[in-house]
Amino acid sequence: MFADFINLSLELYLSVVLLYILSWSLWVNIYNKSVIVIEGLVFAGVFALVLGLLLVPNVSEVFLNFQFENVPLVLFFKKLLLLIVALVLFFSVTFFRFDRLYFFEIIVLLFLVLLGLLLLLSSNDFLVFYLALEMQSLALYILTSLKRYSNLSVEAGFKYFTLGALSSGILVFGVSILYGVLVHWILVIYVCFVNTGIFLRILR
Repeated sequence: MFADFINLSLELYLSVVLLYILSWSLWVNIYNKSVIVIEGLVFAGVFALVLGLLLVPNVSEVFLNFQFENVPLVLFFKKLLLLIVALVLFFSVTFFRFDRLYFFEIIVLLFLVLLGLLLLLSSNDFLVFYLALEMQSLALYILTSLKRYSNLSVEAGFKYFTLGALSSGILVFGVSILYGVLVHWILVIYVCFVNTGIFLRILR
């Protein structure tokens, strides 16, 4: 059980950082709305992401009852995601100044998207896959329509939400059909069935 938490150490670390940034941002928003403080929060987020690179496990392993899996390709993309989000946060400071977007919610939502994507990469179960996908999608809906004073931003967020809800329903429908055929959520089982040709014989 302890080994499972070690394999999820990066996700747990980001969850703690996310809660800390959220609580500190609420205090800043109430008592101190200084631009310098918000930019300091951005750089603190960048530092936390770079520090998170040290917590990426180096061992390929299946854990938590086959619900998650860490393979070399997944670990590589986890490190790549951390670097990309850190660079996005670092270079977004100029954009914040130019467009006067001093919302601490942007940092919190970016961390939520990152956490959802990391869980999505490690998912080895249809249920975990769907929940992680919805977690990052909901944060992206809000990020898209964050400019409440812009009609284009609100329209883009509404369209994204509508298409996302439609595609999510189609995904759930397809997963339910697969579950009805094989009565299992684990993705590896479906891969084995497809590779051996048993899945096609069942469908016939």
